[in-house]
Amino acid sequence: MGKLVAPKHSAKWDEVRAAFEIYYQADDWLDNDTYEILLKSRIGSNQYPSSYPKKIQLLTYYGFIEYKEPKNKRSEKRITDLGKIFYEDLISGDKHEIWESIVSSLETTTFGRNNDGAPLSDSDIELPAVCIKAMLSLDGASLKEMTYVLYLLNEKGASFEDAIKEVKNARRQVKDVGDFTPPEYKKFNDNKPLKILRDWGDFLILSSDGKYNVNPAVVSEFQTRLEMLPTHNTFGTQETAKNDIDILDEDKYASAVRAFDPSALDTAIDISELNNRAPEPSGGDVKNTRYTTKAIIGAIVLKKHHYKCEYASLCGLDHETFLTKKKSPYMECHHLIPMKAQKDFEANLDREENIVPLCPVCHAAIHYGSQEVREKIVKALFENRKDSLENCEGHISISLEDLFRKYYQ
Repeated sequence: MGKLVAPKHSAKWDEVRAAFEIYYQADDWLDNDTYEILLKSRIGSNQYPSSYPKKIQLLTYYGFIEYKEPKNKRSEKRITDLGKIFYEDLISGDKHEIWESIVSSLETTTFGRNNDGAPLSDSDIELPAVCIKAMLSLDGASLKEMTYVLYLLNEKGASFEDAIKEVKNARRQVKDVGDFTPPEYKKFNDNKPLKILRDWGDFLILSSDGKYNVNPAVVSEFQTRLEMLPTHNTFGTQETAKNDIDILDEDKYASAVRAFDPSALDTAIDISELNNRAPEPSGGDVKNTRYTTKAIIGAIVLKKHHYKCEYASLCGLDHETFLTKKKSPYMECHHLIPMKAQKDFEANLDREENIVPLCPVCHAAIHYGSQEVREKIVKALFENRKDSLENCEGHISISLEDLFRKYYQ
């Protein structure tokens, strides 16, 4: 899946904080020479010249600093809007706000590619999300175990679930996963992006047995959002998203939808051709239950619905989330009749009549909630969408009973 690279500079947090302060105070594009002069005045001038620019490597990786000219090391840089909020959170010491900013970064930043904090990385894998979800799935994970998961996903094309099973099997058999990890991946045993999260408000904790875990207080507050983090990306920039590339994986689809800039989306655009296209099995295998989706349809649906949770609206509520880096409320797309059902329908299911905007809590509930909870949400959404599905050009018809029995059990 491409070359996976992570920042490796081992800057001390007090030095990183000094660099962060410079960009916060500048609050504008800052040239490298000025930055280095200011940083040397704070931390001393006795370090290697190349070390000063690297003090912001992790801040850039997490989307708190941005480049005016991407991939140009000497480019002017500035603090992002999220970076300003995060810096103020760190200064105030408010852990709740620090955690909120970190989770927002994880939700809105692409890490595997087109990230100036790791410019050589060109991978579908979202390293921080994979590692955090591994900690949650394994009730704590060692650096070796997380490295092995990264290897299985990036080199072997394993699913996240299968990679976790491999680690659990190794634990049961008391085997060291490091023995199965190629030497070139062992650099991730020194995982700087994770280690810095211990300094940032104790977001991660390290137990005496060498396992990293998400702080229980963070889990209690943000578990749903952390579980919904995409482990893969497809689009690092909006320009590639506009190419309308097909998406086969739910995590990639969610990442691709978020890549669109709401201000550049025209909801009046005619997408009937996309709605009514012929279903396309992945790999051309008609027996395959995975079908391609178009992220632009989901992005337009979200904007048409003003980034409001449809289930909340039906209940007379307002499930408020948070503003993304693109200044739109965070919302997710859900195919009411799941894409795995496509084999049972002639009409394309990846269409606006079948795509529902949901807040992350409702989206998680419809997948992971009790049967009673899932039935309640599916029923409300189905009754609201039934007529539009039947009246669309594809004339999609299904009963509520069949919908739930076949695809939501």
